Amino acid sequence: MKVFYVLLLVAAATSSILKAPEDIPAPRLLRLEALDPPGFRVEWNPVKSKDESDPVIGYKVKVWEQQSIKVYNYEVIDGVNMLVEQTILSEFPRDDVPEWEPTVLMVESAANPAAQYNNVKVGVQYEIRVQAYSNKYEGALSDAMRIKIT
Repeated sequence: MKVFYVLLLVAAATSSILKAPEDIPAPRLLRLEALDPPGFRVEWNPVKSKDESDPVIGYKVKVWEQQSIKVYNYEVIDGVNMLVEQTILSEFPRDDVPEWEPTVLMVESAANPAAQYNNVKVGVQYEIRVQAYSNKYEGALSDAMRIKIT
């Protein structure tokens, strides 16, 4: 009988976790602006939780930096076979969230649908997505915007 209660509690907790992104919709990114010195400002539309007892209390701005990959090739230089190192930039997934960890900017006010990021490297592309959160849940991620400051 104890096992049944445990399973019932786990099933109830799991079902509420799976519903969470539906309770808080994804923000829509409105504007992405380059700044000088290098940085950017992102703005989005504010969203409301469908659960009035658990309102949106802030936003997480997730910033993925394009990854650099070192590649080694042999090249003939002055008649000698030399190992040459090159650094190339990875591609962002076309229709999916990058697999590597983002930098997360916390906007701890639902009334402030904007954030600024100043830790930008020139010549590197960044992908930005925003996620609203409440005391109980994190909402769905917004669609991505990308920026590269040259």
